[in-house]
Amino acid sequence: LHATLVPEGGLPYVPELPGEATELRWWQTWEDRGLQVTAVPVRHSGFRYGLDGQWLPRAFCGYVVRYHGMTVFFGGDTGYDPALFRQIGQRLGPIDLAVLPIAPVEPRKFMASKHIDPHEALQIVEDLNARWMVPVHYDTFVNSTDRPGDALRLLHADEATRGLTPGRVQVVDFGERRVIWPASAP
Repeated sequence: LHATLVPEGGLPYVPELPGEATELRWWQTWEDRGLQVTAVPVRHSGFRYGLDGQWLPRAFCGYVVRYHGMTVFFGGDTGYDPALFRQIGQRLGPIDLAVLPIAPVEPRKFMASKHIDPHEALQIVEDLNARWMVPVHYDTFVNSTDRPGDALRLLHADEATRGLTPGRVQVVDFGERRVIWPASAP
């Protein structure tokens, strides 16, 4: 099984892509041998090429992946939009695992249109009614005023404040493998 899937209008971002790619528009599902991938809208404004947010407004998406009875939401880069994430959960749920970015965090006023912070990521878990969350997109390179470790500290503090069931948020270290399925939901 080999497929290259990109958002609608996303081919200019991968000009050297070997083979053929399939562009998926928002809410479109690609399916092959029991694997389903649905492109879902996210809140992102582009800016990889300066004005691409204007000429490629739908070239950004998240994905909901279904395979062998498990449903995974991958948010990609996104800002927070409560109605959007509730809609994704209602249309494509139940969501077993939400893979969500938690950085960059600061400066919040600038980052909010493209990137969720740890607090918003945990809110998305609730909006999607996801069983588990794995945080991603933090502490890999500097593109904000955050310091290494800030995003995880904020995530754990908010996790405790919300009183989430232990184990609902699974922090996976670089290179680590973790099995969370088919364990029962927290």
